[in-house]
Amino acid sequence: MKQIAEPRTMRRNSSIRGSLRIAVTLAVLTAAVVVPSAGGGDRQDVSYVGQFVNYNRPNDIRFSVERRGGENVRALFEARDIPLVCENDTGPDIDFPPRSFRFLGPRVFQGQHYERQPNGDFSYYEVKGRLRSGGRATGYLYYLDEPYDPRGTEERVECSTGGQLYIDWAAERR
Repeated sequence: MKQIAEPRTMRRNSSIRGSLRIAVTLAVLTAAVVVPSAGGGDRQDVSYVGQFVNYNRPNDIRFSVERRGGENVRALFEARDIPLVCENDTGPDIDFPPRSFRFLGPRVFQGQHYERQPNGDFSYYEVKGRLRSGGRATGYLYYLDEPYDPRGTEERVECSTGGQLYIDWAAERR
């Protein structure tokens, strides 16, 4: 039986397909080497510094964002000199110790923290933050200090973040 020669276009198409297969294979192998694994130990921290908005007194907020595998995992948030308003019109400034909050999505973190003191008082903190473009971040903080005196022997007052239930803050990446 006589063999029929392949037309020239069929040979060219198969060599293009073979070259394409090699190029795709090389691209996949290169991407596997360059892209870190999501569960790996490639942790990065990004720091932000800012202040509460619309407060004339000095104050300071700071937080760092823990990133793993290119995703935001947790924010470690702290604030100093939080202006409070109390029932008796006094208003001390307090500090919010560093607390860890989880990210709800790629750019939003939020969380609450309850703390009960040995004397029965409790504190409640709520923080929410959003990472914005250009290395900016915005959010709010709410604080409530609820006194507890079952015998009524001490004059104790409730304090919170004042007339504004939530005090806004703004920060920038360092």
